[in-house]
Amino acid sequence: MLDRVKKDVLYVLNNSYGAIKNKDVFELKRLSDMTLHNAGMFQDKDSIRIAVVIYSLAKIYDRKRKDGYENWGEFVRLLINKFKTAADSLKNDRYGEYDSTINEIIKTIVKTEKSFSIYVTEVINQAKIKKAGRIYEHGISIGRTAELLGVNKWDLMTYVGQTKVPDEYREAIGIRKRIELTRRVFS
Repeated sequence: MLDRVKKDVLYVLNNSYGAIKNKDVFELKRLSDMTLHNAGMFQDKDSIRIAVVIYSLAKIYDRKRKDGYENWGEFVRLLINKFKTAADSLKNDRYGEYDSTINEIIKTIVKTEKSFSIYVTEVINQAKIKKAGRIYEHGISIGRTAELLGVNKWDLMTYVGQTKVPDEYREAIGIRKRIELTRRVFS
């Protein structure tokens, strides 16, 4: 695991306890977005899994107010303990134990939330869009970037519109420079 990714995942794990305990949907979404950025940049499974887990919890909290869940207190206690175990394992470079604990968290969420697979798809698509946004920043057209990463052009345009990229002055980049930049992004 890259040091940058490890640092961010630890931050997210350690800050998730309070958000879970306090039913803070906004904070859970913020934490998910943080790891989603890494998922888009580095395409690593750990960032994607954490983004999926945290995003799923945010969705569960959103729905809990409507639907309710049996044994909610037990579910929350179990999650907090698992998050602490995962953070401790990762901090001490026990990657096998960390991986196993994250898998247990995912299984726990799957048992509680039947829409989990929809969340996985949504998070992976968001990661692709963020990655496409980074490519676009380097001068590749939105249409071509969307095609390269297999994302919806309109979703990419919406994402780019929310960033500062269109507002910043960028020099025209020649085709050779664009190809070089694209190769570096995909290497």
